[in-house]
Order: sequence, then C-alpha cells, then structure tokens
Amino acid sequence: MPALLVVLITCLAYHTLSLQLPAAQWLGAILPGADATLPQLVVRYSWLPHLAMSLTAGVALSLAGVVFQQVLRNPLAEPLTLGVSAGAYLALVIAAVAAPAVVPDMRFAIALAGVRLAMLLATMALNWRKGSAAVSVVLAGMIVNLICIAAQSQCC
Repeated sequence: MPALLVVLITCLAYHTLSLQLPAAQWLGAILPGADATLPQLVVRYSWLPHLAMSLTAGVALSLAGVVFQQVLRNPLAEPLTLGVSAGAYLALVIAAVAAPAVVPDMRFAIALAGVRLAMLLATMALNWRKGSAAVSVVLAGMIVNLICIAAQSQCC
C-alpha cells in the first residue's frame, strides 16, 4: 500500500510539474543559475516548496495517527476521534479572543496546551474507571470533540 501511494504521488507531481514547465526546462528550475526563466523561478521558489511542505505535513499527520494508535493500543485512535485537534483549535480561539497579541508568538505552545487538556480530559478523566478500553477512549474523545466544537461556536 505505501508503494502505491509513492507511485501515485510521483505521477501526480510529474503531471503537475509538466503543466507548469516543459520537461526540457526542469533541470534549470532545480539547479541555481542566473539565466533562469520566469516559469523556472516560479517552479523553484513556489511549486517545489509547496510540494515539499505538503509531503512533510502528510507524513507528520500520518505519524501522529500511528503514534496515537500504538500508544493507546487502539486502532480507532486518531487526533480527531480523541478530541485533541478540537482541543488545540479551542485553545487557539480562546487565546485569540482573550489575548490576540500573544497568539502569533505563542501559537504552538497554546495549541499544545489545548491538546494536553483535551487528551487529559478524554483519556484520563472520562476513562479512569474503564482502564482505557478501546471503545470508551474513542467515545470519550468524541464527547470532548463535540464539547470543544460547541465551545468554539459560543466563543466567537
């Protein structure tokens, strides 16, 4: 399955790059040089960084899901079903409303604090009697997710 994804990503990147630039000019877009054309510069400074960031974000998100599944020993565990993505977003919304000047500098710390609170609430407070059973963790995460979404809609 991962090999199929790599082939699909390569084919899509090849197709999109061929729409941006003729194949004969690809090397000039990758290698630095003073005689680069405008389409080569667009590919070098816009398209390639976007491709790299999208691949990095995809790998990071899939790794986060796998880490949640392995740590909790639950195949259904992911940031959405545990409520941590909604907790991070709620923390950012509250910080943006309460102290907008702080958010640009501290957004990662604020989001991480929201993740920690949501995870603590979902896995510890709501599941301490069940011993972190797979179904109860997911149900508790969905409850936390719904609470955070409701709080976000009331906050703004």
